[in-house]
Amino acid sequence: MATRKRISITRVLILAATVVLSIAVLILAAGLVFQRSATKLDEQRYPMPGEMVEVNGHRMHLDCRGQGNPTVILDAGLGDSASTWALVQPEVAKFTRVCSYDRPGLGWSDPAPGPRDTRHVAAQLEDLLQQAHIAAPYLLVGHSFGGYNQLVFQSLHPDQVVGIVLVDSSHPDQVNRLPGPSIDDYASDLRRKMLGAPFGLQRLTGWCRDDYTFPNVPQPWQQVAPVSIALDCRTPVFRTTYNEMLAFRESGKQVAAVTTLHALPLIVLSHDPQVGIGFPPQVAKEGEAKWNTMQEELRALSTNSKRIIARTSMHYIESYRPELVIQAIHEVYEAAKTGQSISAATTEQ
Repeated sequence: MATRKRISITRVLILAATVVLSIAVLILAAGLVFQRSATKLDEQRYPMPGEMVEVNGHRMHLDCRGQGNPTVILDAGLGDSASTWALVQPEVAKFTRVCSYDRPGLGWSDPAPGPRDTRHVAAQLEDLLQQAHIAAPYLLVGHSFGGYNQLVFQSLHPDQVVGIVLVDSSHPDQVNRLPGPSIDDYASDLRRKMLGAPFGLQRLTGWCRDDYTFPNVPQPWQQVAPVSIALDCRTPVFRTTYNEMLAFRESGKQVAAVTTLHALPLIVLSHDPQVGIGFPPQVAKEGEAKWNTMQEELRALSTNSKRIIARTSMHYIESYRPELVIQAIHEVYEAAKTGQSISAATTEQ
């Protein structure tokens, strides 16, 4: 009798486990279908600008507008897409050719295997420009991690680059000097998001929406932000961002080797320390002071440089104060064309 009872309990447990497993499989399958369907809908709602270029067996998105030279190359921040330049690129296209692009696995670009450190990113950018027949000279613009990539690109091709604009650029030693959560803490959070992305969790939880919903941002960015949000919701994005984050220390070491730009025209744009970049409250004062010091060190890379602190702006100056980014690009553009110096003291605008 006891044996039959044990068999009965075992059968019930097996049945219960089967039901639970079946429900879990159905939920995951539903998540996959939801993510694919939502991605297809986004593609219809927000058609890709520019073109897809074949680069070493994978396709990269490149969007070039305007005419003239030097060609301005826009490089977005870690995990960001070309869409973050939506308020800048059309205005720059009024006075010269300007190209934004998506690194593999971000924006409209296909994922691709291989390291995600900044030297490899710079090499991929070189291959992209060659395949698309976008010839030098270049005026490089980089936001955040994009600043890493542009500094390394310049060091590899100094004869092709006529000027640089750094938009609240990362500093090669920031992982060692900034207070607050470590790069490993950020990577751990991204790993969790990466695992849930194929099942649409980033959409259901608002992870991709939160990435581009900035406090007190002007109306123009709110109007274009849905494109960045939709692209951030694509399945490969969190894995690519995670891999860029894992390589961030190595990328910093590579940028640290860039010790001088000589007299290359350089403008450094920095966020407003009164608004902040998002440091935890207990270390915000220390973090902002160190960020300010590191931004000055970036400015010191060139003897022909200046720095502008963008009032009211957080980290994404191209979203808060796009007119300052456009102005800086135009000033470096004119300096490259005329040879006129842009050296000046640090100011707030």
